[in-house]
Order: sequence, then structure tokens, then C-alpha cells
Amino acid sequence: MERTSARSKSAVLAVVLTVGMMAASCPVRAQEPAVPAMQHVAELPGDVTTITAARDGTLYLVVDGRLIVYRDRVHELDEGAIGGAAIGVDGSVYYTRDDRVLRASREGVWAPEDVTEEFGVPAGPRR
Repeated sequence: MERTSARSKSAVLAVVLTVGMMAASCPVRAQEPAVPAMQHVAELPGDVTTITAARDGTLYLVVDGRLIVYRDRVHELDEGAIGGAAIGVDGSVYYTRDDRVLRASREGVWAPEDVTEEFGVPAGPRR
């Protein structure tokens, strides 16, 4: 019984020493503390009227008539009389501006296209 116990103790000791040596050999890097996305949203200058998120965690917001995206930092995508935004089933961003419905692919260059006619009615107060 003592022999088995001694073997298991030495096996555990070998694992602990190996893990310790591996941890000691890894370089240590100073990192800035991560800032949660919602803290960035709370710091936006203006009223947030729409928040929508894509499957990859990218946030799209409408703030004081501006369409903004947050990935690692905040980027303005479009401005004007933007009323709202949503992620479509095709993964594109749909939003309203100046009583029109616009669609922009999330892949590649941001290039909104007017798709109001596909919806059959104007967007906004004139409908």
C-alpha cells in the first residue's frame, strides 16, 4: 500500500513540477485592462435610440441620428435623420435614413444601397 502511495505522490509531484516549469518559462506581458463594450456605449456623447448586435458580437447603435459600429473601438458609419437599425437574416445591416430604407453588407467596404422599394412603403412618418 505504501508503495502505491509513494508512486502516486511522485507522479503528482512530477506533474506539479512540469506545470510550474512551463508557467515559469512563459513570457509575462503587461496588458491594459479590458474595457467592457457597454462602458464604451455608456460614454457615447448623445442619446442611444437603437442597439443591435450581430452574431459575432459587433454592436450597431443609433446615437443622435448617427449610425455607429463598435468592434474594438467606435466608428461612425453614416449620419443624417437615422431612425433605427437592425441586422437582417442575411447578416446585412438595415437602417432608415431620410424616410428611406438602406441596406449595407457587413463584409468589405461599407456601401449602403437604397432598398425602400423592396419594402413597398416609405420609412418614417410619411408612411
